[in-house]
Amino acid sequence: MAHKVAIIGLGYVGLANALALSLKNEIIGFDIDQEKMNLLKNEVSTLKESRAVEIIKNNDNLTFTDQFVDTIDTDFMIISTPTNFDVATSAFDTQSIEDTIDNALEMNYQGTFIIKSTVPVGFTEKLKKSKNIENILMVPEFLTENHPVFDIFNTSRVIVGGKDKELSEEVAEMFVEISEKSPSKLVGFSEAESIKLFSNGYLAMRVAYFNEIDSFAMANGLDSEALIDGISLDPRIGEGYNNPSFGYGGYCLPKDTAQMRMEFKGIESPLVDSIVESNHDRKIFISQEIKSKNLQKVGFYRLIMKSGSDNFRSAAIIDILNQVSKDVETINIYEPMMTEKQMSLLPENIVMIDDLEKFKSDSELIVANRIDNHIKDIEAKIFTRDIFHVN
Repeated sequence: MAHKVAIIGLGYVGLANALALSLKNEIIGFDIDQEKMNLLKNEVSTLKESRAVEIIKNNDNLTFTDQFVDTIDTDFMIISTPTNFDVATSAFDTQSIEDTIDNALEMNYQGTFIIKSTVPVGFTEKLKKSKNIENILMVPEFLTENHPVFDIFNTSRVIVGGKDKELSEEVAEMFVEISEKSPSKLVGFSEAESIKLFSNGYLAMRVAYFNEIDSFAMANGLDSEALIDGISLDPRIGEGYNNPSFGYGGYCLPKDTAQMRMEFKGIESPLVDSIVESNHDRKIFISQEIKSKNLQKVGFYRLIMKSGSDNFRSAAIIDILNQVSKDVETINIYEPMMTEKQMSLLPENIVMIDDLEKFKSDSELIVANRIDNHIKDIEAKIFTRDIFHVN
């Protein structure tokens, strides 16, 4: 059964959902970012996946608007606005979700709200009561940043948190229909919120665990690849999230682990606490390894969070750059995606080099969180922990 669906917030989660759902439903997408809206209205996808570019072209089921009122006459309103972790309050900032719902209610919205943003445990229940909302569901998303559209079509599960079983089943069916018949599970609001947070917490724990093994191998002169490969051959452990890095970063893991830590406040949780601390310690360890080489010109190749990503948010390599810059005379950076505004936030001894060949020749050492074909020719110069060449 086709539905009319509004999607509020067209970041990688919102837009990926808009594109995927448009194959079976009528979609109206809205975002306050005017530059993004202009691109989408002109059928230019802000997601670079080939499937995204293909879907957005000549799609009669897909409309983008910069007028919020156009989203009101819909069966479902999916809210995928950002919820960053606010250090001042030690909790997610959920104001964008609340503002969206307030605006919709003021315009007499009669459909069902579907929250896809990551929120604190208990948030949806409190929102339902405080706003006196009859129809609201929590449907967490399980996407990666480098290919979110692919992930929607191949998601591991569809989780729907709510109280109305019939409504939950209807929404679960809508998402299962586009996700290659993935299994669905109906749970309560808080269970859905917890599943999202704790899933990301586990992935962050794996990243931190294998990074610590890599630190151990480096400190003791062991073959890190042999060590991790041997451990991962156990099918109970497997190969997922075992490639060493400079630390986890990006949109989700840093904020979700910080929020998860707050959820356990008052409960003894040394394992949960240690995930965040381990990630911090890993970045210090890597920084010290680089500084111990006593070089004058160190290059940093790409500052994006990981290969295929288009953002710098909480990228571990930036934290390492900031540490290393205190003890190195010149820091060369090659990052074609960085804007002048983003550059202004970096240390003063930074030299941006647009020419890749000049960057490679002018740097004594090149720090790269992930290796690609553009720098494989200078392997002897590269400092990386990218052992298996996967994200």
